[in-house]
Amino acid sequence: MNGHYEIENSNYPVGALRTGDNYKVTDMRSLKPLHSQPVSKELAYKAAALVNCKIRSKQLPAEQDSTEVQDFVDAYIDERIGE
Repeated sequence: MNGHYEIENSNYPVGALRTGDNYKVTDMRSLKPLHSQPVSKELAYKAAALVNCKIRSKQLPAEQDSTEVQDFVDAYIDERIGE
């Protein structure tokens, strides 16, 4: 097994959870959604992967329910929906 693959492609601490036919980017420790509007599976997984990468590289805080992480996800989702 490749441990780096497992870490870089995990849904922890932030992941995409299905809500009906769509998804929300969620803090998996508290199950708190990090944005308000449901999005596509592709966008949710892309946003979660980016946030996890930034958390691991210490560009975003690793604390549960961080407002900084939530603000980043909100801005990222809003920017992508506007495209």
